[in-house]
Amino acid sequence: MGAGGSAFNDLGVGALSQLGFKMLDANDQVLEPLLKNFECVEKCEWKNENDDLEVVFACDVRNPLLGVNGSTYIFGPQKGVQVEDLAKVDEQMQKMIRLMKD
Repeated sequence: MGAGGSAFNDLGVGALSQLGFKMLDANDQVLEPLLKNFECVEKCEWKNENDDLEVVFACDVRNPLLGVNGSTYIFGPQKGVQVEDLAKVDEQMQKMIRLMKD
């Protein structure tokens, strides 16, 4: 998959959802894979039917994913993130990364 830096502002959850990734709230209800739902996510689930699936992303920017030079701060405003919400969105992305690793 190819993606520019701004495409990673949602951590690719839209694309991953098509491959079996799910975001769940505190009641184990599946949430739509959107950035605005990150704050409600309590756990993530991966049910991939294809055990040998390998996902490789190519990106055309050198920015880190997180932090003041990361995708939220640099590309978030292009995607509609308000300047006053940049820190909150970056924190939610950090939380999602932790949940996605579990």
